[in-house]
Amino acid sequence: MDNKSIIECAGFYFIHNFDSGNLGHVEQVPSELIETPEYEFNLWTRPDCAGTEFENGNRTWFYFGIQASQPGVLVRLNLINLNKQGKMYNQGMAPVTRTLPGKPQWERIKDRPVHSTDDNTFTLSFKYKTSDNPKATTFFAFTYPYSFAELQLALNAVDGKLLPLPAPQSPDDIYYCRECLTYSLEGRRVDLLTITSHHGITAEREERLKNLFPENQERPFKFQNKKVIFISARVHPGETPSSFVFNGFLSLLSGAARPGGAAAA
Repeated sequence: MDNKSIIECAGFYFIHNFDSGNLGHVEQVPSELIETPEYEFNLWTRPDCAGTEFENGNRTWFYFGIQASQPGVLVRLNLINLNKQGKMYNQGMAPVTRTLPGKPQWERIKDRPVHSTDDNTFTLSFKYKTSDNPKATTFFAFTYPYSFAELQLALNAVDGKLLPLPAPQSPDDIYYCRECLTYSLEGRRVDLLTITSHHGITAEREERLKNLFPENQERPFKFQNKKVIFISARVHPGETPSSFVFNGFLSLLSGAARPGGAAAA
């Protein structure tokens, strides 16, 4: 764990060296300004694509961990540079948390967060009590995370179920191909799946497009007279619900159901 991935403040260690971690800066609120909690911190997140030419103003997502200096103390966290999201929090939205070791399952924080907008700056605040285990790390996220590692495990499981493709016994049998479309800014695979039946299959393969498909594997076969449905999920880090929805959709297509048309995702 390198020092750039840890922010030390008042004996607390704020950690963000993991998939989708995006904490940028932490400051302790002076003790004379604190009313009820024993510690209070202001936190700033990094925007999407931070430090690249594609950096933008999206600051919906947050994900970080805290190793506390003391067990069982009350802490208030103020995330002070988020995009305006008051409507969601007015309707019951709350961050999720888990503690490792101790409470590995993600759950919504119990005390309802509060929010405010001052000079066009949206601030989200919530409290938590530090773990009794001084070696534990408590994580907080905008909503239930879904990591790149989890995605790859899910896709590998589909590969294991469907590959190698057997000789089709019926035109309704599943045709499946997984390709690396390109690499992300951090060098991660962006996968392209083709799932369909064998109806209309030809001996000709799809073209290799410029600057795409860097792994030079064979492209999928072309199909005649089939509609294409393109499904994309998880464009921004905060859109993790779409990852879970896509998993259900993928499970349907790769399971006992036999799709009647082409689907690419």
